[in-house]
Amino acid sequence: MHRRTNIKLNWALFLGLILLSSCTKEKVEKEYIPTNAFDEYIYSLKKANLQNTILFKKYLKSSTEALTEALIVSIPYSEIFYIDHSEPEAAGYRFDLKRGQKLKVKAEIFSTDSVQVFMDVFRIKDTLNTSWHCVASSSKDSLYIEFVVRNDAGYILRIQPELLCNIKCRVSIEVESSLLFPVIGKERSSIQSFFGDPRDGGKRKHHGVDIFAARNTEIIASADGYVGRTDNKGLGGRFIWVFYPSVSVHCYYAHLEKIIAVTGDKLRAGDIIGTIGNSGNAKYTPPHLHFGIYKNGYGAIDPYYFIATECEKSHKVNEELILLGNMARTNNKKTLLVTHSDKILLPINTSLKISALNTYNIKVRLPNGVKGFISKENFEIQDKPLTAGKIKTGARIYNSPSEDAISFKEFSKQADLNILSIFNEFFYIELTNGTKGWVKQSEII
Repeated sequence: MHRRTNIKLNWALFLGLILLSSCTKEKVEKEYIPTNAFDEYIYSLKKANLQNTILFKKYLKSSTEALTEALIVSIPYSEIFYIDHSEPEAAGYRFDLKRGQKLKVKAEIFSTDSVQVFMDVFRIKDTLNTSWHCVASSSKDSLYIEFVVRNDAGYILRIQPELLCNIKCRVSIEVESSLLFPVIGKERSSIQSFFGDPRDGGKRKHHGVDIFAARNTEIIASADGYVGRTDNKGLGGRFIWVFYPSVSVHCYYAHLEKIIAVTGDKLRAGDIIGTIGNSGNAKYTPPHLHFGIYKNGYGAIDPYYFIATECEKSHKVNEELILLGNMARTNNKKTLLVTHSDKILLPINTSLKISALNTYNIKVRLPNGVKGFISKENFEIQDKPLTAGKIKTGARIYNSPSEDAISFKEFSKQADLNILSIFNEFFYIELTNGTKGWVKQSEII
């Protein structure tokens, strides 16, 4: 009897395990979903099993170098640059932005082929520029980025085409205010008191900016928004609260002479909502608007750059595109190369490759890969030789100025040549048959 009971129990346990296993859902890993066009392209290359190729590794390296070695530019900025299909490259631009500014980036591609180009903006997360957060990207069908800055920080714009493409690209970087200036007929020079200024003998700080104007000057909505509240009491006197969804902030308009907006109103940018006055605790000061900005989770934030960013258009670069990609050389004994982290004095006749042009400078790449800006007055194209010479018997021509580089020709007898430029202990030369390469200076007669 006891044995039969055990058999029944074991059988019940066995059936239970089968039922349990049959009801357990198989765990399926979620497929990786790229967050922008560049990540999607990298993912497609990996799915094609190209991640172990030299070309793929160079491509990833150049995308990282565009961040770590991004050249510092001042906004507004415009440039035309060139990328050769033979070597994966990316362009990087570093600049500072203030919270409340609106960044606008536009690129134009000069190519007869259909080329996919990726534009991404990164916020620098540390002082050493080793960590970044992507804050905006262009779409697949548009080379345009526009976004409102949320943090005072350094930012980097990276532009990179797909593999194996020749491109010439014009890029412009501009900033403007994300909100309209709130007082009609006035501009930032009318701001005479700023965020953080002491109040009541230093007992509190000013949580906005004061914009001075004649009494009854009209005040407008700075964007499309909603009136949250209007009232007449306290330090602000007659005041209006407006929420602007485009920048996710609540704006406080105080010391008004007249309130025109009504609680619950839906506003369009430019609608008149009130007039300048000195109500509340401003009754002993000239008429002005106290304008404050508040954001959930942050409290009061500095409104200055939301409304008072100087909007300058970038100068369109109209240089000859034929210069891009050409070999050049310095023509001055004191040519200064400004890199991402240093300033280097280049000797005269130093070999350069032109990679970009802007209004005042050219962006060049030295034979050792170092990139930077030099003045437009300090270079010339290598269309004429510096001098003629002969190469020694047994000498070699290299594909770059290093004895560790690949040698593609060795001479069994002397040969005529022209010297085009110099880098370290090497000459960049051209043979009579048009072959170009690098030869040690000691090998030239």
